[in-house]
Amino acid sequence: MAKTVTMVGLLFAAAVSVPFACSPFGGASAFNCDDDADCQGTAQGQAGGRCELSTNFCAFPDDACGPLGRYGSLAGGQSNECVDGSAPGDGPPPDTLETDGPPVNPGDECFGTTGGLVEPCFDPAQVPAGAIALIAEIDTDTSNPCSAVVKNTTACVVAGGSISIATGVTVRATGSKPLVLLATTGAITIDGALDGASHVASPTVTGPAANNATCDG
Repeated sequence: MAKTVTMVGLLFAAAVSVPFACSPFGGASAFNCDDDADCQGTAQGQAGGRCELSTNFCAFPDDACGPLGRYGSLAGGQSNECVDGSAPGDGPPPDTLETDGPPVNPGDECFGTTGGLVEPCFDPAQVPAGAIALIAEIDTDTSNPCSAVVKNTTACVVAGGSISIATGVTVRATGSKPLVLLATTGAITIDGALDGASHVASPTVTGPAANNATCDG
């Protein structure tokens, strides 16, 4: 049976996807830290993290949340909440959002939710409209399917009027950038498989925007 996403469709394949071989996350959007070292770097969108031992979630500096800061985006039901329980404000800190890339101009056509993880935009004359059938591996750093005219994001955006993966075809995604599939007018239909997972078995493969070089096994 076809699996179809119809919503001016956005389908994300980032650090983990389905199916996945292993993941640093303990559940849906949850990563449990053991010490401050687990929260360093920018894997969760911010630097300067510390491990809040009362919850084992990573927290990051945020003046709006006081000295304890704000939980990151991988803290389960407490994601982006102030650690001290005060009002969380208007959502995730701006630098957790994927809003880099060429600037948006008035009149550009954008897809997705404003303030969401990603909101791809196009010049009205360049909005992709053709049907795309994915058949090969996608490297989010170099592959041709990644749009060269998308604005407002540095993610690899594969955009068309509709997107499909045929029965028996497996499209594997790798690379340092997140992968976004965008159907501007139709549906995303996957009769085959889209694999954005990280695999520990030989050969070791990391999914798009994976934050670990290899899984723990």
